Amino acid sequence: MCYRNVKEAIIVANGVIGNYLSVSKKISNYMDVKNAFVISVDGGIFHMDKLGLIPNIILGDFDSINDDESIFEKYSGADVIRYNSKKDFTDTELAIRKALDLGAEKLYLVGCTGERLDHTLANIFLLDFIENSGGKGYIIDSNNRIECLSSNKINLKFQENEFLSIIPISTYIEKIEISGMKYDLSKKNIKFGSTLMISNEKASKTPYLNVYGGKVLVIYSTDRV
Repeated sequence: MCYRNVKEAIIVANGVIGNYLSVSKKISNYMDVKNAFVISVDGGIFHMDKLGLIPNIILGDFDSINDDESIFEKYSGADVIRYNSKKDFTDTELAIRKALDLGAEKLYLVGCTGERLDHTLANIFLLDFIENSGGKGYIIDSNNRIECLSSNKINLKFQENEFLSIIPISTYIEKIEISGMKYDLSKKNIKFGSTLMISNEKASKTPYLNVYGGKVLVIYSTDRV
């Protein structure tokens, strides 16, 4: 099938969703979910109904389907792309690459965190891959929104009851500036591994973050919902 004008995509993997209503609400603050282009990743197909989504593409090696291939009949209008289980990329990375190849500039990753810390970390660092590929990625779950920022200034956009944490993923962050928060920073240099910027709080209407050099993860978090 030929897809045109795919500017935004929701990628749903097989991780923990938690509160489906909370996740759906967070996604809808970014985009019109009803008109979303959706890629279901392997067992992520079982999240579709609860998220109110219909997949355009279903892909993976389908090791999480447990031979229940009748699920494909429910979404017969979707393209199914099957991969061998012996491959060089995770199913989630393959979905991201597919979305980027189709022209998506913003990717919303759902079901990409959970009990498997290896998969969670790998998916978080895929945000950097998306950024390096010219796109913008967001991981969204019940309690967190995560994005990657490289040498740029952004306005910090909070949703309800969120804390802010900034985590360096470069060896050295040159002159990071945080303004409009409970704990501001003024062009401070930060090293990888620092916990200085964990659990900050909004203190003004227009808080912002400016990273002059290096890469950070920007994490908006809430307590359990």
